[in-house]
Amino acid sequence: MTIQEIFDFIDEMTAQERGGFNTPAEKEAALDRASMTMFTFYRKIYATSIQAKEALSPFRVRYDYVTDGSGEITLTAGQEFVSLLSMDVTINDPDSPSGFDPDRRFPVSFPNEDELADRLNSQTKQPTRTAPIADIIDVGYYNLYPQVVHAGTIRFLKRPAKPVYGYTQAGRVITYDPNTSTQLEWTEPYLNDVIFLALRFLGVNLSNEYLNEVMTQYLNEK
Repeated sequence: MTIQEIFDFIDEMTAQERGGFNTPAEKEAALDRASMTMFTFYRKIYATSIQAKEALSPFRVRYDYVTDGSGEITLTAGQEFVSLLSMDVTINDPDSPSGFDPDRRFPVSFPNEDELADRLNSQTKQPTRTAPIADIIDVGYYNLYPQVVHAGTIRFLKRPAKPVYGYTQAGRVITYDPNTSTQLEWTEPYLNDVIFLALRFLGVNLSNEYLNEVMTQYLNEK
């Protein structure tokens, strides 16, 4: 559903339930609040729930990185970084068996702060290129050890895009503009739940079952 279709549906439900309409800004705010509520719910159970992984799949980002010579990496601006999922390093192995990709991936581990110094000074657990460790300096900012140039992949969750209803207005007539709009990124059936929550935030008290039934009928008529 486009944000135009979502706005039309919200207007229809609002008119039926309590009369009146909400401004585009009010509907944008309600949809963004609902989107972030859903995101936070699934993020908390992401590690243990297949459904959470499915729900948040539009917000998973793969970022290929190269550190500087000190092993430091900062995610580029505009990534809307929220939560780190995993990090690995890629090592070129020229001795890889013929026919296999010579690039091999190794996971990066994140020891606790009180373990970091021990790992760096350890004779048996000191980090290596194929068994690196990392310190979280700040949000999206890491220092990998050993402090050399590393290359690999970071996977993380980004913030859902804030919905924007782009339009032009002449008098009281509002004309939807898809080119200046930002659509919701959720897939079915999770988008329906976001719309349901947005309606609740706008003061429309409908049961989820009823909403799904009405929404199905609404879409079939489009």
